[in-house]
Amino acid sequence: MQRTASLVLEVSTAVVVYTGKKMVNIELFARKYFYDIVWAANDDGFVRNLSFILLAEAAIIACGELMRVKVAKAVYGRYSDSGAKKWSMSAAKSWFIQEIPSLLVPLSLIVWTDAPALNVTNWLLLGLFMFHYTHRSLLYPFLIRGGKPSHIQVVFSSFAFCMFNGFLQGYFLTSHQPYTKDWLAQPNFILGVVIYCVGAFINLQSHHILRSLRKPGESGYKIPKGGMFEYVSAANYFGEVVEWGGYALASWSLPALAFFLHSVCFLGSRSIHHHKFYQDKFKGEYPRRRKAFIPYLL
Repeated sequence: MQRTASLVLEVSTAVVVYTGKKMVNIELFARKYFYDIVWAANDDGFVRNLSFILLAEAAIIACGELMRVKVAKAVYGRYSDSGAKKWSMSAAKSWFIQEIPSLLVPLSLIVWTDAPALNVTNWLLLGLFMFHYTHRSLLYPFLIRGGKPSHIQVVFSSFAFCMFNGFLQGYFLTSHQPYTKDWLAQPNFILGVVIYCVGAFINLQSHHILRSLRKPGESGYKIPKGGMFEYVSAANYFGEVVEWGGYALASWSLPALAFFLHSVCFLGSRSIHHHKFYQDKFKGEYPRRRKAFIPYLL
C-alpha cells in the first residue's frame, strides 16, 4: 500500500503540478518504478527490453491475424459484427481515442519531464513520429465518410499499443539518446527523411482516394483506383509502412526498428484481410494483377 501510495503521489505531482519548470527526471522515475517490470538493470536494458516486447507482440499479432484470414472474421471496421453494435464505437470516435496517446504521451514527456536528450536532431526525429499521429488523431477521424464502427475490444487494444509505443519512442528521443547535429548530415538520416516523406504522401493520397469513393451520406464499398491502389489493395497501409521504414532508417535505433517491424506485421496482415475482402466482394471485377500489400510481390 505504501509503495502504491508513493507511486500515485509521484505521478500526480508530475502530471498535475506544473510551475514553469520541468519537474521529473524521467530516467530516475523509470528506474524506480518500471525497470523491475521489464527485467532491466539500466536504462539501455530498459529501452532494449521495451523494444523486444514490441517485437514479440508483432510476431504474436501477425500469427493471430493471419490465422483469422482462414478461420475467423476480424472485428474491426468493415469486418465488425453488426450483432455486437452495443459494444462498438463510431469510426470517428474510435480513431480519435485509440490514436491520441501516440501524440499526447510524447508531448507529456516533453512538458513534464526534464527531457535531457532533446536537441535539434531529436526534435526533428520526434517530429516525424508526431506529425503522423497529429494527422491520425486530430484530422483523420473527422474526415471519415461513412466509416463502420469498431468493436470496443479493438479500440482498447489499439489505445494500449499507442500508449506503449508512444512512451517508447518518446522516452528514447527525449531522455535516452541525444543525437548530435552531425547526424543531420548522415546519409541514412537524409535518405530516411526522404523515404518518410514519400510514405506520408502515399498514405495521405490513399486516404483521400478512399474518402472520395463515397459522396456525403453514402455508404458501401467501391474498388479504389489511382495512386498506389493501382498496385496494392491496401495502399494506405503500404504508405504508412514506408513512413515508418524511413523513420527507422533516419533514427537508426532499436525502438524505431521495432516499431517498423511491428507495423509490417500488423498492417501487412490487415492488408491481406482487405485484399481478400475486395476479391470476395467484387469477384471478377477486381484487378487480378493487384497485390495485397507490396507491389508485384505480396
